[in-house]
Amino acid sequence: MKKKIVLNRTRRNFLILFLTCGLIILSYGIYYTYNLPLQDQRVPTYSYNNRARIDYSVIYKPNLLNEETGPAWGDIYITNYVDHINTVFDYTFSGERQADIRGDYSITAVVEAQERASEENEAKIIWRKDFVLLPRTSFSASDVNFSLREELPVHLAPFQDYVEQVMEESRVGGNHWLTVKWDIHLTAETDGGTIRENLTPTLVMPLRDSYFTIGGEQEVDKPGAIEKVIQIEAPYKKTMLLAFSILDGLCLLLLLFLLACTAGAQPSYLEREMKRVLKKHGERLVELATARDLAFEGHDLWPVKTIEDLVRIADELGKPILYQYELATGKEVPVFFVSDEKRVFIYRLLPAEPVKQPSGQALSYS
Repeated sequence: MKKKIVLNRTRRNFLILFLTCGLIILSYGIYYTYNLPLQDQRVPTYSYNNRARIDYSVIYKPNLLNEETGPAWGDIYITNYVDHINTVFDYTFSGERQADIRGDYSITAVVEAQERASEENEAKIIWRKDFVLLPRTSFSASDVNFSLREELPVHLAPFQDYVEQVMEESRVGGNHWLTVKWDIHLTAETDGGTIRENLTPTLVMPLRDSYFTIGGEQEVDKPGAIEKVIQIEAPYKKTMLLAFSILDGLCLLLLLFLLACTAGAQPSYLEREMKRVLKKHGERLVELATARDLAFEGHDLWPVKTIEDLVRIADELGKPILYQYELATGKEVPVFFVSDEKRVFIYRLLPAEPVKQPSGQALSYS
């Protein structure tokens, strides 16, 4: 049988306990990680994009600067020179796959009078009037992509005249604005579900100013997707399972190695005897601080056979039992003694277990 590796008993027991606890904890980690609940993840089943854009050009009527009707230049426009504003509306729907598309669009002009804004307060609307420039118009198609274009001239003069009439009748001024809105509503039936989208690009310009610029949200780009929820494993689950499994396996191998291939060092005879003496008579013993070879000059030495004999002598003399360690054969050997004025009763533990002598043969008489 192969000889086992001898380890310090305390260290070996500590390693076994440590590896056992590690094995339990890591095994629970494997169980916990394996049973982690699935996570919800949203994945697109149909992706699409809506894009609406308004292009415009300001057309001047003949004037001192331009003798013929034509487009204006720059970004600032002179109100008295404007004949009309030519607008072009483009809308595009792009999908992944074929869809049944339907919807409608309309164009509305909104004239508003706002109180004069300050740095502290936002402007409030005094009055508002809507004008339908293009009534609701339907469309439909069955395709992957869909697009439409609508061109519409916008004349400023009718709106400016309307503002003058309201001011004359109400005696209320303010800042006046014209907003032209293109409202588009779309519904698309796809193999991934139903799409419903609303887009409203705008052009915004002041009225009754001698010159103006055009603002608003002239382009709207709105991507989207129909999504569904699926359940997936946590992305770190496999990594954690692998790590826990490797560490758990190492703990198991080391634990089996300790149990099968190592042994705790057995306490020596001297250690066992000292433990027995301290357990039985520890309250009667007094340990001296130094470890040295004992010398009892001027005293008669009386060795005793057992610690129990020494205890009885101490009781008779009314003396304490003293002990200390002395070096014998390279080991610290405990020596117990009781002394009076002339005698020293001594008991010395043996470094090794004494060899039992074979019993003698019975004497025969002839």
